[in-house]
Amino acid sequence: MICLTKNNRYDKEKILLGVFALIIFGYLIYRLDTLKMVTVVYDEFSYWATGAYFAGKDWSGIASCSSYYAYGYGLILTPLFWIFDNPITMYRAAITLNAIFVSISFLLLYDCGRILFRNISKELLIFVSFCSLSYPSIIMNSQVAWTECVMTLVILVIIRLCIQLEKKKSLFVCMLLSVFVVYMYMLHQRNIGIVIAASIYILYLFFYKRLKLKDVIIYFGFLLIMFFIHSKLKESLNNNLWKVNVGNAVNMNDYSAQIQVASQIFSFEGIGRFLAALCGRFFYSITSTYGLALISLIYLLIKFKDCIIGIIGKLYGIIKRRTKNSQDYIQFTGTYLFLFLSFMALISISAISMLNPGRIDTLIYGRYHEFIFPIYILMGFCLFIETKKHCQYTIFNILFIGITALITFMILNSYGVDTVIFNAIPGLFYSFLRMNNYFFVFYAALISIAVIFVITFLIHRNFKQNKYIAILIIFIMNIYISQSVLERVEWMQSSYAKSEETMDILNLLNNEYNIYCLERSKNGLDDFAYRTAIIQFLQPDRKVQGLAIEDLDKIERDSILIIENQSRFLANLENNYIIIKSVLNYSILIPNSGGLYDEYTNNKYAL
Repeated sequence: MICLTKNNRYDKEKILLGVFALIIFGYLIYRLDTLKMVTVVYDEFSYWATGAYFAGKDWSGIASCSSYYAYGYGLILTPLFWIFDNPITMYRAAITLNAIFVSISFLLLYDCGRILFRNISKELLIFVSFCSLSYPSIIMNSQVAWTECVMTLVILVIIRLCIQLEKKKSLFVCMLLSVFVVYMYMLHQRNIGIVIAASIYILYLFFYKRLKLKDVIIYFGFLLIMFFIHSKLKESLNNNLWKVNVGNAVNMNDYSAQIQVASQIFSFEGIGRFLAALCGRFFYSITSTYGLALISLIYLLIKFKDCIIGIIGKLYGIIKRRTKNSQDYIQFTGTYLFLFLSFMALISISAISMLNPGRIDTLIYGRYHEFIFPIYILMGFCLFIETKKHCQYTIFNILFIGITALITFMILNSYGVDTVIFNAIPGLFYSFLRMNNYFFVFYAALISIAVIFVITFLIHRNFKQNKYIAILIIFIMNIYISQSVLERVEWMQSSYAKSEETMDILNLLNNEYNIYCLERSKNGLDDFAYRTAIIQFLQPDRKVQGLAIEDLDKIERDSILIIENQSRFLANLENNYIIIKSVLNYSILIPNSGGLYDEYTNNKYAL
């Protein structure tokens, strides 16, 4: 009878997990018909460019105008170039993959929570995990073909491997851990902090004799092998895709440029800017998670303190030659150490990379670290349920949010920045960000505090159903906030939709004709060539190239030209070229005579 009851519970758990995973997948793909092409041009196009490179296509004509972009996500996109011929179908396949990644992340998050919080019912953990994956940035990023959803999945894989290694040491798990942490770095170089945190985690377990020397050697050995592979792939990309033809633009996302930014921190002004950026990021992190991230951080900070005290105590015992000391290893302390160090590294690197804010969002930037939020939200909620210090945590949350909101407001006023990119801070109400002043900080803080009050009231009463109501409230808030950024994503897609007409026209013409995007001057990056990268995406088998206007006479006559509608050079081309289509901010031109003209004339009625 007992066995039967356990089996029934296990079956119910599996059914719930399957249903929620399908709900996540379905919700993230139901807008698929509105998503067609890259809209966040610099980021999305660059990731697709690396995928095209590995698929054997040459996009260097436009990609070489860009900075270096990491290629980890491009490796995932590469098979799509082999499977699909239509770039729109290819883009939708990438969005479908995002939905799959988030669905798997939900299962992994639940599995981590099940092990770390054994006193919480599995049913409640399923609901908390589902709610944690409804965080606005997860939903918004799933609708864009870039790295964020993959990083959410990979960080949870790494956390699960850390947990497994503390349960039972394994050479295979050590090897997998090294592979995944380096792949995290391949996804974006800002994730170097995760590599460092994972390495400290391994050394910590070795220090407490939870791992043997051969485990450590396997981990660091595979780490070196993976970094060697990475260096070769990066070198190949830099030489063949991110060709340096415009000053040092290729280095903007690489360490050579970031070291120059980081060097500013070694001054009083630089330290002030760094602390200001940290304050803004902490404000965003705590406010957008309704204080749950702060509860997790407090808990992890205590664990971090215990780690330091334990290491000091153990070293003291070794020096005094004591065979036994009170600083014993506690299971999963290493995982908590990794979580704390990863978050602090991510948020610090984010702050350092944007010491000179040019926009509102660069001061309260979330995109560089919020992929780790789901585990923090889950931990925060579970810890809040288990603790009896509800009032203390609530007061601390309110004080923290209020103080950081005030400081952030003052810093924004001192910088005087006035623009914002919505996808960098999707956890706040986008309608607030469109206000003409900085009071959106206080509005966001007040809403977060109100939700914290309601959650505290519900959980403090200690009724089972109240916990589910609290989860539901957070879920509803996440979905509501997500809608404003999703509307923005759909607006961007609709504004770029006319580019599909470009694809239809160019598909009429033979691939042997070269496509050139005219720039104003060859003395510097015009930016127009790169802004028309959408054309390269829509013509994946062709090479689209930037061309300085003074070099126009050096190219073959039968060439397709792309030029800005407002360009002062457009009038100069009227004698030799005709406009066959004007789309968005650019026009497509072909010669007014010759083979290309004849081919277009014969085929244009096919449209």
